[in-house]
Amino acid sequence: KRHTGVGLLGEPGSLAWTQLNAANPAAAAPFYGGLFGWTHRVDPMPWGGMYVTFLAGRDARGGGLPMPPGVNAPAHWLPYFATDDVDATAAKASSLGGRPHLPPTDIPGTGRIAVLADPQGAAFAIVKFSV
Repeated sequence: KRHTGVGLLGEPGSLAWTQLNAANPAAAAPFYGGLFGWTHRVDPMPWGGMYVTFLAGRDARGGGLPMPPGVNAPAHWLPYFATDDVDATAAKASSLGGRPHLPPTDIPGTGRIAVLADPQGAAFAIVKFSV
């Protein structure tokens, strides 16, 4: 019970963000509130829909995004790893046997992301935040 959590966060090559992808992530907020003591806020996204941010005090601990229509996947937490160059990292992942689920994409007010799979099919995302 002495695990302190992530020692390095948001630096290139380290964990930068975690995101709950589910049909209704706000419905999970009471569960995570009870489990970790988190609160949450819900904000509109620029392209429509709502984004949930899970908070410990004023510190963001992760987010929640409604699963896009037609995605055939169970609800899951998606880790985002920081990078200095999303395009170069995505290209390197492909050269090493990874494959893209979402190619490098700009997210207004957030930064640039890509969602990838490793050669075994495990999904993860990479991000360079603009804020």
